[in-house]
Amino acid sequence: MHTVAPRVTFEADGCLITPLEAVHGTQHPYVYVIEHNQKALLYAHDTDIFEDEVWNFIKNRGWHFDFVSLDCTNGTKPIDYRGHMDLERNRKFRELLTGLGAAGDNTAFCLNHFSHNAGAALYDDMTAIAEKEGFLVSYDGMACEF
Repeated sequence: MHTVAPRVTFEADGCLITPLEAVHGTQHPYVYVIEHNQKALLYAHDTDIFEDEVWNFIKNRGWHFDFVSLDCTNGTKPIDYRGHMDLERNRKFRELLTGLGAAGDNTAFCLNHFSHNAGAALYDDMTAIAEKEGFLVSYDGMACEF
């Protein structure tokens, strides 16, 4: 067991891991930046769009993400609460990251963490919509190399 603190990087199994404060409505929710072999992954599940201090931290660290895995609990169905995202919030999240220079044309964005409450909940339906927007859609057993 390892107690983590927000924005304090630690090393595990050759990876640098930085917890960031998530927006989820639970006590001390985190998402993670994982760096390994000069690649960076932002694993942003069980979160809504970050608060300003997290965006500022990302900008000040100078990260550029190769892969971003995003919470898309509501799929294409508009979400009316804080704590998860839908496709529209995923677009905004990507726009914010790109605006900071933390993502670009070579960054892969993958939608994940779907709920049974989501609109276009079937994989083929969601993929047809998301691919037009430049998003990958995850599935059980999916592996991505970047």
